[in-house]
Amino acid sequence: MANSDTSDLLSIEELSTIISLSISTIRRRIRDGSIPAIQPGGKGTKLLIPKEWVNQQATISKSSRLEPSSSGRHQRICISGPTPRWKK
Repeated sequence: MANSDTSDLLSIEELSTIISLSISTIRRRIRDGSIPAIQPGGKGTKLLIPKEWVNQQATISKSSRLEPSSSGRHQRICISGPTPRWKK
């Protein structure tokens, strides 16, 4: 059962399935600041990402908003990864 304080937050694993990025890529982007994250339990505890950020990214990329579908699962949102070094 979700706590009301964390109902608008996603774990790294949940975000990974929604935006189709690996967990290590999400952790890297949290570290460099491109994905906002909070630790409600303090340092060394689980990182959580606000759903609002995912919705903003979906709006920016002109994709559908993060809404549970009729099956209860979230729609997949594609956020492109970094530009490969050979393209720079």
